[in-house]
Amino acid sequence: GLSLEQTLKRTSDALILTRLSGLVAVASVESLTAAISSFNRVALTSTEIVNKLANVDAAFAVSSGDLAEALRRVGSTASDAGVSFDQLIAAVTSAQQTTARGGSVIGNSFKTIFTRLQRPAVLKQLEQLGIKTKGVGDTARPVIGILTDLAKTYDKLSTSQRANISELVGGVFQINIVKAALADLGKEYSIYDRALATSVNSTDEAIKRNEQLNKTLSALINRTFANLQKVGAKVGEGAFGPAIKNVLGFVNDSLAGSDSEKGAESFGSKVAEGIFKGLGDFLSGPGLIIGITLIGKMFSRLTVTLADAFKTISAQNLSLILHC
Repeated sequence: GLSLEQTLKRTSDALILTRLSGLVAVASVESLTAAISSFNRVALTSTEIVNKLANVDAAFAVSSGDLAEALRRVGSTASDAGVSFDQLIAAVTSAQQTTARGGSVIGNSFKTIFTRLQRPAVLKQLEQLGIKTKGVGDTARPVIGILTDLAKTYDKLSTSQRANISELVGGVFQINIVKAALADLGKEYSIYDRALATSVNSTDEAIKRNEQLNKTLSALINRTFANLQKVGAKVGEGAFGPAIKNVLGFVNDSLAGSDSEKGAESFGSKVAEGIFKGLGDFLSGPGLIIGITLIGKMFSRLTVTLADAFKTISAQNLSLILHC
């Protein structure tokens, strides 16, 4: 459903993401498509997404590849839970920098967390702890707001309460990600807040990084060609230099007297003498043998032809005599 211009632009952005993140082209396209489809309410473009990924990548211990992999797995769920694109990038960055689990694992973990935080039973237990789960008009609050409020009271809970809440929010297999997220959200200067500001304030970082890579690659190619030229010159000088010097030296010595008519005639005589001497040697040696061989073959062929002609004539005469 895209126009030709939109298709080319999205393809270009996917290739830039592939170059910066190390993802294969198919994964880059899928990640961009998932992000655009999941957050279509805010009309994100593929260029804006790639710039946000590149900007956060450069500022934190997370790669564009991890962010893209997480987006593929949790984008739709996050959007349904009221999590914005920038908030999701910040949450993944925080968990990745704390746990180093990888984008695919973190993406699946947040998918579980966001899903469980929308369950009525889970929200009810959080309300019992004093966590506000309803917004204006009795609507559900975005899950990031719920997690932030839970993080502020998490350290005040007893050990058993913390264990129960962690399992309640993340399930048995996602407890580590839940604890890491809550620990960071509870800080005054959290990774989440800084990554969120970085993502929101992104402009054209991916485009600039790609242009810089192009300049680096161009410089490398130019330097390679220059080195090849130097090597070629050295090889030519070492391999062919002596032979060329000898030939040119001979020619220069021969032409040394060419300023005068006598010198030119002397040089011309030497050249002509050499040519005719070579021709004579050829005719007296291999040329003579070749000539004799050719004459022999011609004589043999002539003999065979004369014999055939004699037979034909004799047969015709005999036929004529018998007819008479």
